[in-house]
Amino acid sequence: FPGAVERLRQYVATAEALPDYRRSFANAREYQAFQDVVSDARNWRRRGRGFFALGQLLVMTGDERYARKAADLLYALKLWPETLLPDAPDAFVPVLPWHPNCPAGADALSLSHVVETLGIMLPVFWPSWGREERKYAVMYMAGIADVLFRGYLDDPPFNIPLHGLVGTLATAVLFPRLKNASAWLKAVRAMLTAGGRYVSEPFVTSDGYYGEGLAYQWVNQWLM
Repeated sequence: FPGAVERLRQYVATAEALPDYRRSFANAREYQAFQDVVSDARNWRRRGRGFFALGQLLVMTGDERYARKAADLLYALKLWPETLLPDAPDAFVPVLPWHPNCPAGADALSLSHVVETLGIMLPVFWPSWGREERKYAVMYMAGIADVLFRGYLDDPPFNIPLHGLVGTLATAVLFPRLKNASAWLKAVRAMLTAGGRYVSEPFVTSDGYYGEGLAYQWVNQWLM
């Protein structure tokens, strides 16, 4: 589309200069004035939105600088600490505030978004990234996918666990030789195909309505 490249470049330049979205605001009025900036900073830095923009620019321009910027975003992601994993390989991992004994500051929803986005955009960056970038991407996605799978597997169906399970599914499809990939694929596929909890009531009606209101109707449709 006319102007698409320039708009994306402007978005990237703006997002890279955004302040930390966790900054303090003096009052509600000041927060409201910066609400859009706060939202963009969160999505760019913590939810992987930058991978979408940089990947589109790489495809449309062929400029390898965008692959290098994406690698910088990749290295800013932190691997899940092994100290927060139970010893048993199939043990439950608390990843959300309502899970018992959830670690302070755990933000599995943002991690879910990042793994989803990487799952979609990794084929775009893969030819441009070297061995070390590829290795880090696999390590990051495999570790987070494992955590999300174990944390979300038994949650009731709604959009937040679905985000995490889709990220796990993408990881299993992209890297089928991972130790747990076949188990992830089998379990998540069962939930997303006929008779599964994410294609049945009460999560979704027979005519396709997801019972989380219109705001999340498109979210769940996109994920499915």
